[in-house]
Amino acid sequence: MDNPFLSICSKDFLPMALYKDQVEIFHNDLFSAEISARGRPFLKLVGEVVKKASRQLGKSYTAKLSKCDVYEEIACFSMKNDSVFLLVVLIPNKGLVRNASTLLKGVSTSFVMVFSKEAEILFCSKSNILDLQSSDPQLWKDIVKVALQSIDTGSVGIKNMKIKKRSFRVVSTPSDETVLLFLENITEEKKFQKMLDDYRKIATSLSLIELTMNQVKEGSWEVEKLGQSIFEATTRITPVDAFYLVMLNGEELVIRFGYAEGQTITGYSFPRGFRGFSNYVLDMGKTIYIGDTKNFSAPPYKAISIFPGEENTSWSYLGIPLKVEGNFVGVLSFQKKKPHAFSPLHISLFEILAREVEVGFFVKHILEELSAERNRFRELAVKDFLTHCYSRRYLHEFLEKMASLLERQKGKIAFLMVDVNDFKAINDRYGHRVGDIVLQKVADVLMKSVRKMDIVVRFGGDEFIVVLPKAGAKEARQVAKRFEKNLAQSKVEVLDEPLSVSWGISVFDGKENIEAVIDKADKAMYRMKDMYRKGRSQK
Repeated sequence: MDNPFLSICSKDFLPMALYKDQVEIFHNDLFSAEISARGRPFLKLVGEVVKKASRQLGKSYTAKLSKCDVYEEIACFSMKNDSVFLLVVLIPNKGLVRNASTLLKGVSTSFVMVFSKEAEILFCSKSNILDLQSSDPQLWKDIVKVALQSIDTGSVGIKNMKIKKRSFRVVSTPSDETVLLFLENITEEKKFQKMLDDYRKIATSLSLIELTMNQVKEGSWEVEKLGQSIFEATTRITPVDAFYLVMLNGEELVIRFGYAEGQTITGYSFPRGFRGFSNYVLDMGKTIYIGDTKNFSAPPYKAISIFPGEENTSWSYLGIPLKVEGNFVGVLSFQKKKPHAFSPLHISLFEILAREVEVGFFVKHILEELSAERNRFRELAVKDFLTHCYSRRYLHEFLEKMASLLERQKGKIAFLMVDVNDFKAINDRYGHRVGDIVLQKVADVLMKSVRKMDIVVRFGGDEFIVVLPKAGAKEARQVAKRFEKNLAQSKVEVLDEPLSVSWGISVFDGKENIEAVIDKADKAMYRMKDMYRKGRSQK
């Protein structure tokens, strides 16, 4: 089984680690770097966060980092499968824009030079900068001037200037014997600033994990509500013109939540074989990005819109398949009414959202399995394993409730006690395996002979009791006769003659206690059994 947390953790967009039952099983490279930089106190804090989060299943737990630089908080999300899985995430410090280089591993430093105090170049990372001495002497003088000023003042010198039509910031830092001078590409810095802003939005999008878990835990899971939350998270990353959460339902795809043309769309369905882009994504089994839908060609798939005429417009389309336990369950699609609108970063962020949706569906699936398992165990407790009739324990619970109801409504209830004739002889002659088959046959015929409202209970051994609500002796006798007839027509292959039973009837009307009434049915059944035995002995 693929763990959705592992899929998220393996992405190197934030430092993350995955724990199973409070033991680390994986961490990414960024998390390794933080361990190296922060040391033992950091690992101790992580251990405390994991321990506390494991006590708050389905919720997130956060703690402040004592050494706050690029990252300001540590968050832990938990879920329970066979084990408790915990995802530890370091949340970026939103105020430290200048540290974007550490987060994104890529601030654009174009040139690095080291000058002596006499302004002699001791080192240059890119030799073509030296060409400025002849190609643009004035610019070169301006650069050197920044270095000399740092030497004279003993302080950092900063100057913005244009080099080959691009904006740079020249930064000069003096030391005892030398001065370090480097150029930061301001144009690229602006791009990284925007990327950092996008990365900050990850922190808000990660809250979807908590949202989906809380919804499931509270029993208020609604796919439409989840779709609305995903759409809202999407708009925080970048505005889109259309959004769809499409789910597989048998041989159909159904839009569980969509937004397009300023309106919400739900319930629209189309066949699995329909050749639109959602089926294309499922058939390919991977993320599909189409930069220009109008000029895209992958027959037999093509752009198909709910709104007429939009197929002829150039759209950007991003479709991400949703997978739970190795099976595709749906598609998330993001669309913009202009070509090539989504950057690689957008695609990465949307894939993160998709993984969170998978976590939600995965948790829902696990909880449904647990609920089904609880129901199964309850059924085992209230039903007899061999015959699938209700157990004597269930009969006791049922009669307690029924007695108070009958007292209020002045009703009555009939009991039909049934016992298999010659059952001991069958066991002795054919063995207990055949005896079990006989009991299963009697129970099956009996359950098919009673009314829908009646309850068939295995009372003990080869005895069964039928509880007939709102019935008197007449109705109970009709059921008994019908059962006798049906049983006589049935056959157990290894037996030489048809099965037969003895039975007795009693009716509870509130005047006696129920145990006494059941005892009457039991005695009536034994009187019939005595008559059966006498009849057999006279043959």
